[in-house]
Amino acid sequence: MANDEDWDDDSENGEASDAYLFEPHDEEIVAAAVLLLEKIIRSPLTKPAQIVSVAKVLHVFRRLPKITTGITVSVGLIGPRRWFGDHEIFHCWDVNVEESALEVTSTGRFYRASTGGDSFTIMGWNARPGWEPDLSDYLAHQWMVDDAQPFEQDVVDINLSKPGYSLEVADEQNPLLGKDDDEAEE
Repeated sequence: MANDEDWDDDSENGEASDAYLFEPHDEEIVAAAVLLLEKIIRSPLTKPAQIVSVAKVLHVFRRLPKITTGITVSVGLIGPRRWFGDHEIFHCWDVNVEESALEVTSTGRFYRASTGGDSFTIMGWNARPGWEPDLSDYLAHQWMVDDAQPFEQDVVDINLSKPGYSLEVADEQNPLLGKDDDEAEE
């Protein structure tokens, strides 16, 4: 026979490991990720099959701090290549869901013909239920990235009506991905 403690209906008892533990800064990252996903969905860059998968990730992030499981999708936006004097920079933003694990990253690549290239990371954020989110913020160390700024401001500044952006979406549960939209026109 179960004891009374097993049936305790107190919402704070027993749910700590089943909830995301967000601080205000985590909520700002989530809000920026939602804005990024909304921009991607509205963009003419996004193919119909991709919209299906991006909407899944948007659904997960909009429901936070509620937990959604059964979804594994990666959404990656690559920004246009821009020149700053003798070097080129482009940025990448990723929003990933793997079951209840969430990840948001802001990265990129720096290239100078005389010295070569290297990747850089502005920030990485990971969250899992029951754990404090992990934020790795490298912005202060990116002195050579001329246009480096916080993820939240980067997202505000993204204008997908300008040329040079590309989108990568991975979702094994979406059989429409990978099929060329031009096949329907044949």
